[in-house]
Amino acid sequence: MSPAIAKVNKVSYAPNEDALDQIIVTNPLPTFSSTPSPGQPGHITYMITLLFCLLLSIWASVTRLSSLCQTHSPSQLTMAHYTVILTYLLTSVYCIGSTVLYFGYRIVDPANCHTAIHLGLAFYIFQKFLGYLFLAERAHSVEAHS
Repeated sequence: MSPAIAKVNKVSYAPNEDALDQIIVTNPLPTFSSTPSPGQPGHITYMITLLFCLLLSIWASVTRLSSLCQTHSPSQLTMAHYTVILTYLLTSVYCIGSTVLYFGYRIVDPANCHTAIHLGLAFYIFQKFLGYLFLAERAHSVEAHS
């Protein structure tokens, strides 16, 4: 029998009561928390994914900024350039913020869970806003050149 299955050591019956109500369970099922303890595969997978995303975001922003500096002066940059740079920056900030929340505050109580939900929604909405702003700027620049 596996340790996850509860063991029944003793059954006692009281007179005139239902037998199912009288089962005494001495080894209940284990409880699991929402965040694994350090060193478990969940933490390791999260850290590897986070580091990959953070390095990818930083690499993309550095290559974008270096190419912009070589081809444009700061006064020639359009709103589309700024939205792309801001998107890379927000991605890096989100990776760092979610890591601090996950490892620093451990999402085990409702307040931290709500904070994580609000953090994710805020960054998602702002990223979508920047995406639509980028598309509107691109459409406007194509229309202006025609």
